[in-house]
Amino acid sequence: MIHKLGHESIGGNAGNFEGKPCFGANFWFNNEAGEIIEFTNDTAPANYKEGQFKVVLSYGSNITEFLRNPIARKYPEIIQTYYRDGASQQAKLTIALSVELYNQLGKKLVDHRKEK
Repeated sequence: MIHKLGHESIGGNAGNFEGKPCFGANFWFNNEAGEIIEFTNDTAPANYKEGQFKVVLSYGSNITEFLRNPIARKYPEIIQTYYRDGASQQAKLTIALSVELYNQLGKKLVDHRKEK
């Protein structure tokens, strides 16, 4: 996902969160299990559904600070999930747990780097 964010615009439709710019990270997912198949702006094939993460640049107050801070560039925080045309309960649970794990691991890595 991080690699794909480099091709997204900052702000725009994703807006801001607490004064910090956001990205929209679009993805396809399997509606039965919630497995994320691909991060892309393309329309999903019929057997997948589409979703989007709202991702905030947590460790920078503006775009200049974000671009200068390699930790922030690698570990933005997912703050919201949207599902186009809904999602099964299982898919929502799987994706929510994935988001939680991603955010926890990113924060731990950032904290670890700050300690050095």
